[in-house]
Amino acid sequence: MLRLEINCCFFASTMFFLMAPLSAQPSQEQSQTTAATTPAVRPLPGNLDTVEMFNSNSPEVVKSSGILVSTFPSLNMAHPAAHLNLPLNGQVNFFLHHINNRVNEKDLQTVFIALLVYNSSDKKATVKVLSATSHLSQPDAPFISLPALENNDRGQIYAGPGDRAMAEILRGERDEKLLKAKLEIAPHQYALLLNQAIPVEKLIPPINGRSALIKIETNQPLFAATLSSLQNNGDEAPSLQRWQEILQQSDLVMPREKPATEAGKPGPIIYGRVAGVQKGSLWLSNVVNSEDGKYYEVGEAKTLNYPISTVAGHTFDTGQVQSAPLVVRNADTAYLAHGNYAVHYSLRIPLRNQSSSERLVTIALQNPCSDTKNNFYFLETPDSRVFFRGSLKVTSGSSKKPEVHFFHLVLHHGEHGQAIFSKILSPSESENVQVDFYYPPDATPPQIISIASIESPKGSKQLDTTPK
Repeated sequence: MLRLEINCCFFASTMFFLMAPLSAQPSQEQSQTTAATTPAVRPLPGNLDTVEMFNSNSPEVVKSSGILVSTFPSLNMAHPAAHLNLPLNGQVNFFLHHINNRVNEKDLQTVFIALLVYNSSDKKATVKVLSATSHLSQPDAPFISLPALENNDRGQIYAGPGDRAMAEILRGERDEKLLKAKLEIAPHQYALLLNQAIPVEKLIPPINGRSALIKIETNQPLFAATLSSLQNNGDEAPSLQRWQEILQQSDLVMPREKPATEAGKPGPIIYGRVAGVQKGSLWLSNVVNSEDGKYYEVGEAKTLNYPISTVAGHTFDTGQVQSAPLVVRNADTAYLAHGNYAVHYSLRIPLRNQSSSERLVTIALQNPCSDTKNNFYFLETPDSRVFFRGSLKVTSGSSKKPEVHFFHLVLHHGEHGQAIFSKILSPSESENVQVDFYYPPDATPPQIISIASIESPKGSKQLDTTPK
């Protein structure tokens, strides 16, 4: 049975970030900060690519049947304003994250979620499914307490559907039961990429969620929509024809969430959740600091920090907002893809020790707090809120024989992160390191990647990557 305290975790991080206005940290928290010099923070090098991502996350809690996001044309639709009129072509990612919450209802109805696509061309559409996964919170990926850092080479460590889904896509997996490697859609015909339930019948309390990420390549333009159908327990999934009827006859799902704050408007910020199509699904970064732009030099004692998934008002004093822009959006939803959920971060860090002594180099993902001036600090006792739970892939060594490891991280608000890479570099030695992860939808941005270098102390050890 699913217990209330576990379900609260489902809402805690995303609700805190997406719906609460910006405010200063409480004074009690300030008094618990660790003593440290002002850390050096630099904007994360690189930028987002131009691959479009269909992003369906608002309303997060689905209470009725209707349209969540539709890029279909408005012509001949019963509710034209519910459609965004944007064909999708080439490589396209589809991200979905929704909840069925019947706690205050007098029923235990099931929410079905569909991802419906339509081939708008006069030619057959060939759709290659590059990767695909979809998971429920219960029973697929319950929110459980996990250690701060674990080896996840076997891919069996996760807490929450977003965590599990991102980890599987990071490993390049495709659920054969969900989608075949290729499908063909006849001209002017519909197809379903997803048609799955979010049941709550046997859960106490009756709350469940589903996260999905599907990456495709299509040779013909497709229109797409995520749709919901509220049904009685035991009902079969809606047919393709029924989903077409919902698309053509329904309005946006009600009730709506609180409208997002318009970009640049003064005062408190309500970020809102995303319902639209964003431009950008990969942030490719080459993290270097040498004059020739080829290496990250570690020859002196220093720590540099680079922000991850920054948003307006929370940039760690870099001024860099990484949130993906939206090509189209539902009118009352987020103005940017705040949090960059399901965005692939790929950071290349070409380390080199140009000094005359051995250096111990560590790389860590951390979750500091930030004050009203965007400076960051840590808490002596991190609070109970989990702000990041997800898997990272770390590749190091030579290109001919790379060493690849996966790590699962859990970070609380204000918490130092443990090293995901550590190595002693001899003088003139270099080491290529690459860190990859999909930003998990159960996380609250932003975080930082910290790269530290110290003179190698006697008896220092490198990171143990042995699966436990």
